[in-house]
Amino acid sequence: MKKWLLLFLFAPTFLFAQWSTSQLSEAKFYTQAASAMGKALFIGGVKLPGPTASKRVEIYDFANPGWTIRMTQNGTVLAGVVVADSLLFIAGGQNPQTGAYYKLVEIYDVKNDVWKPSQNLSVARTGIAAVRVGSELWFAGGNIQTSATDFTFYDVIDVYNLQTGSWTTRHLSTPRFCSSAFLDGKVVFAGGSDANGPVAMVDIYDTTTQQWTNAQLSVPRFNVAVTTAGPYVLFAGGSTYIEDALDVVDIWNAQTNTWTTATLSQPRTLIGAATVCGTTAIFAGGGEAKWSTQFLTTSSNRVDIFDATTGEWSQDSLSQARTAAFAASDGTHFFMGAGWNPENSQFVNSVEIYTCESMSAVHSAQSPLVWEILPNPTRDALHLQLPDDLPTRVEILNTTGQVLSVTTATKEIALDVQQLLPGMYLLRIKTTNGQSGLKRWVKM
Repeated sequence: MKKWLLLFLFAPTFLFAQWSTSQLSEAKFYTQAASAMGKALFIGGVKLPGPTASKRVEIYDFANPGWTIRMTQNGTVLAGVVVADSLLFIAGGQNPQTGAYYKLVEIYDVKNDVWKPSQNLSVARTGIAAVRVGSELWFAGGNIQTSATDFTFYDVIDVYNLQTGSWTTRHLSTPRFCSSAFLDGKVVFAGGSDANGPVAMVDIYDTTTQQWTNAQLSVPRFNVAVTTAGPYVLFAGGSTYIEDALDVVDIWNAQTNTWTTATLSQPRTLIGAATVCGTTAIFAGGGEAKWSTQFLTTSSNRVDIFDATTGEWSQDSLSQARTAAFAASDGTHFFMGAGWNPENSQFVNSVEIYTCESMSAVHSAQSPLVWEILPNPTRDALHLQLPDDLPTRVEILNTTGQVLSVTTATKEIALDVQQLLPGMYLLRIKTTNGQSGLKRWVKM
């Protein structure tokens, strides 16, 4: 009773009604997550007996709630997973049962429900940081284990051009596995581990100037949870080989190129992180580990929530403690599935879903906004019917929270979206009397 009372008193803006749950078809951990076409995708993972790598891509449809399952060619763990519009790319990874490393890139078309012809990375490896950079996909770094105590780390970045289907390569500043993000025209590769241990290096590539710069995390560490919210890239938690769970959060403002730090409510590594509503970053689950024995020791149900508009933090809880569970977002839903509960030696098959669409009702006692987007999906223009005759700020955002355009209108407006790439976007409105609303829309 005390636990729930404290959560209610100290986090009044996050109601429990915002969370819901579902179930995967099998219990597993290190299952990766992604979103495409308004659907949640859960890819691979480690399961018993074996351990073996799952070949399943489990797909949850938010619009028509229900599950479908598709099978990959290789069961793989810690592949480079990234989405480009309706295409899911699963690059490299490892089979924990056979020890095999892959260079295969499997491509699933979510919209048309077909597998595309596969591609290949330049080097077989696992622990790949995958990120979309405009019309390219970057698959960076990684490693392989060559003996019981020896690893080989890679600095290669395999670059796939979505328009031409061609491959080129770039290189990180140091060979390592790391975490990645893309915001405001800048791609970031942070932390990780190399042959000498945890790394603080942050490689930043500016797509406008086509120049690399470097920065440093406040603490060298690996298994860093990364997400973007508003103008910020947040690097949360992680591990060193001395401290097996950290509470530090490094925050980089991509617009001003400045760094600050914050603290999680609980030290954790292997946290699931993603952003909803453009400005709400969620860091969920995770735990502690003893990396000297390669063993996960504890799991957590803690959720730390950062509001990029106010800079404030709050806390909530998952329904089930878990570590080594990845998370993703479609813009309005945060979701994470599977995981490991070491206290009970249990793999997890539940899925936790946080929906931010109810936030307008939480933050305002006024009547809900009534507004429409037509047509949705669209190719050329969005037509908005706005509430009342109040001046209204209208923002188009991508699903990472980056604001792409801003305008002000009353009653109705037509937005030209021809220049945007096909995919999922958000539309946010804010009236002068303090009300706000958020809707998803699709550019065809």
